[in-house]
Amino acid sequence: MRRYLLISGFCSLICIASVRAEESYKQLSHEYNLDYQNWLRGKILKFPKKATVELELKNHNIVRGVFEGYSKYDDSFWILPLEKHGLFADEAYDISEILDVKIIVLRSI
Repeated sequence: MRRYLLISGFCSLICIASVRAEESYKQLSHEYNLDYQNWLRGKILKFPKKATVELELKNHNIVRGVFEGYSKYDDSFWILPLEKHGLFADEAYDISEILDVKIIVLRSI
């Protein structure tokens, strides 16, 4: 009986530890994502308007276009894709969708 209580107590400790580790991981992951988004905002705010940029999205799509601006109100990054033209051709991407943004040079000067 005593051995049974010892084993059941040990198993419950392992279960509690694994649940707490999972909660801790989720919390750290969430904090990392917020820090990364803040770093990305700072990087985006340094971009000059009308710069040619390349966006890498979290779904691994690459979008190239002309930087139109950043909206702090809804946290969106506006670009005009290179292959699209027209009045309403610009697209907005939420900062949480973006993996990386960089300025690119399409032709040498």
